[in-house]
Amino acid sequence: MKDRHEQPAQEALEKLIGQEIRRHRLANRVGIGMLAKRAGISKGFLSKIERGAKAPAISTLIRIATALNIRISALLEPKHRDQQVSLVRKEERPPALHYANAFGYKYCALARNVDWKHMEPFTISYPPNPKRRGKGLQHPGEEFLMVLRGNVIFTINGKEYSLRPGDSLYFDSSIPHWGRSAGGKQAEVLDISFVHKK
Repeated sequence: MKDRHEQPAQEALEKLIGQEIRRHRLANRVGIGMLAKRAGISKGFLSKIERGAKAPAISTLIRIATALNIRISALLEPKHRDQQVSLVRKEERPPALHYANAFGYKYCALARNVDWKHMEPFTISYPPNPKRRGKGLQHPGEEFLMVLRGNVIFTINGKEYSLRPGDSLYFDSSIPHWGRSAGGKQAEVLDISFVHKK
């Protein structure tokens, strides 16, 4: 459940991301049905995302960005200044995104104001009992994760990996994957995704 203090900021961010998807789609003269097909989602779901009525998984945002031939940072940071160095202090991190609702994940982007980057670094918080649906998340590219806090059960293509703090995985992110906390508390991982551009 979202904290009552962060819910308004979260909803505003979801609406802004939806508006940016629509803006890029229209700028590229791509119909909503065509973009939905390219991203592998339904037209109705994409319409809800654009209106800010639904929060998609980060993997879905990556597929939408790839279909629009833009970086995911163009959706997450629409009004940024491109810099050669990105320094993000702990207290300056943007609010966590409550995406992938079926899994209950919270994402926090770690690199800002860098348009030329090839990697997308996040911290992800995994709940102990996610409401899992489907095989898992999928998006083009490669992914690296390292457990920062707690114990994690991470599943890749149906095979489970038990991870403790300091353990890491590197895998093809087009393969279905998802994780959960193995303990009674939330676990946190560093996740770096590399998205293959067209």
